[in-house]
Amino acid sequence: MLEARCVDNWIEIAELRGAGLVFARSLRELGVPRSSVDDALRRKALYIVRRGVYARPPDSTPEGLLQRHRNVVRALAAVAPEHVVSHLSAAAMHGLPVIGPWPDRAHVLAFDAHGGTSRPGFTAHRTAAVPPTRVIDGVLVTAIERTLVDVAATSTLLIATAVLDSALHEGLTTRELIAEELDRVSPRYGFRRAETAINFADGRSASAGESLSRVRMHQLQFEAPELQIHVSTYRGEYDVDFGWEGAQRFGEFDGFAKYARAKYLKGDTAAQAVVREKAREDAIRAKSGRAFVRWGWDDALSPRRFDRLLREGGVPLRRRAR
Repeated sequence: MLEARCVDNWIEIAELRGAGLVFARSLRELGVPRSSVDDALRRKALYIVRRGVYARPPDSTPEGLLQRHRNVVRALAAVAPEHVVSHLSAAAMHGLPVIGPWPDRAHVLAFDAHGGTSRPGFTAHRTAAVPPTRVIDGVLVTAIERTLVDVAATSTLLIATAVLDSALHEGLTTRELIAEELDRVSPRYGFRRAETAINFADGRSASAGESLSRVRMHQLQFEAPELQIHVSTYRGEYDVDFGWEGAQRFGEFDGFAKYARAKYLKGDTAAQAVVREKAREDAIRAKSGRAFVRWGWDDALSPRRFDRLLREGGVPLRRRAR
């Protein structure tokens, strides 16, 4: 058996050949024996994406899980490039986030099928409307507006909102263009669901956690908040995630990433980031006189916990809900 370091070099070469994917045929061409590939799988230097295709295991962060599904999609496209990738798989290729797990199969459109069908490696969705497409990382995918319509028509409000909010926030499209695409596609099932999600979407939501929070507030019948309220303080200019002027309350979603990932820390340690955030909140409170309510992923994912947190924090219910 080849030494692990030598095998890892060959894997790196195959990975470069496959633009991030490691194809079994490349390893064979490089002279790597099957026993060494099995060893790489055992020590988790590789994982199986689909038959004949491997990749380095991504981490368990949202970005890593997104990459894992993109690997599934790209592996399918490598053997069946004629498929038009759609729905959440197209969202992954567009770099949009979801709340919850990604599908374990790639999703594609079927133009001749009598209905949706699942086959090894992919799930096909029947469509009569030929979509506009684009190529991303060598994969033929539905254009952004069609992708958003398909997701909104077939997903929960929570999943659809996270995807739609992100696309709007990143400036990839507009609500008007998505609505026009919905009218053009006019899906037989899910039209009203999609219409509701498109109307609810808001590009001012700056993260999946903020999208989750808005959906939970809506479901639990809290008053719809103002979004991204600008506050000018003696320490600087700040935007607050949520606000309820009548109740004199601010709300903020605190994702773990703010205190753990380098791109959010901006050179500070986690402890320094906490101190900086505390100073920011004190300055905003001194200027506005408003109380703060804060929550994280665990709070917002639990309806009962989030309901109690917002009620005890003084966030108002919708008038009808009272």
